[in-house]
Amino acid sequence: EGLRLEKNPVTKFLAEAHDTIHIWPPTINPQNEEERRKKFAMDRESIEYAKRSLESGYHILIFAEGTRSRNGKMQKAQPGVVHFLTLTPDTFILPIGICGTEKILPPGNSVPIPNLTNIGYGKPFSVSEPIGLFSHLSRDEMRREVMDYIMRRVAPLVLPQYRGVYA
Repeated sequence: EGLRLEKNPVTKFLAEAHDTIHIWPPTINPQNEEERRKKFAMDRESIEYAKRSLESGYHILIFAEGTRSRNGKMQKAQPGVVHFLTLTPDTFILPIGICGTEKILPPGNSVPIPNLTNIGYGKPFSVSEPIGLFSHLSRDEMRREVMDYIMRRVAPLVLPQYRGVYA
């Protein structure tokens, strides 16, 4: 759950109704020392909580783009997400493509608008598959390539007009 979701009563309610991991939004840079400390604490706590959850047999759902799309199209995934995918050995990824949600809760709205969505599920695969393919690259390059690999597995699960940078 990002900081912005806490401000919206609907998303705050949904987040509180489920077990969520609080994260600092990757699209917002800390503006002062207090925010830098808060970001560092949130990053550390989110990684520790995710690892405990995975080790306990729970699943985690990650929105790899880090924010809702403003134009209804897929955007580049955040490379730092790879860290969550490597917290436990033999992590499997279930690609899920969701489209149409931008019509349900458009940015700036606090009241949902009834609408249809499409959800597609792909074939699960081990995170070790893309990591093995890109292990020869630098850490940052490997993270970007692994996330692009994953998102290319998600793209066919959404309608063509939603594929954006992964079309």
